[in-house]
Amino acid sequence: RLLATEEPVFLLALLTRNVRVALTVRDLAAAGQSAEQIARAVRPVPPPVVEAIMGRVAGAGGAALSRQLARCFEVEWRCKSGGQPRAELTALVAELCGPR
Repeated sequence: RLLATEEPVFLLALLTRNVRVALTVRDLAAAGQSAEQIARAVRPVPPPVVEAIMGRVAGAGGAALSRQLARCFEVEWRCKSGGQPRAELTALVAELCGPR
């Protein structure tokens, strides 16, 4: 539904930022930082949201994040190279929201 009302490039930027935040949270949590410390690094994400992300990306849950970020960049390249932005983003959203 968002693709019907929002610009695809805006949504792609939002998705990419969220995947990058999840990667940062995963890496900082693995380094032993607390949710409060991580929240300061990924502003404006509040500590309760950081804790939720930490739970989602802990262990095997964070293994796919690098690939997801690569897919975001791939979709950006395709959109800028004449691809169909709405179709590319539909496929990307399906991948990012699919089973973990």
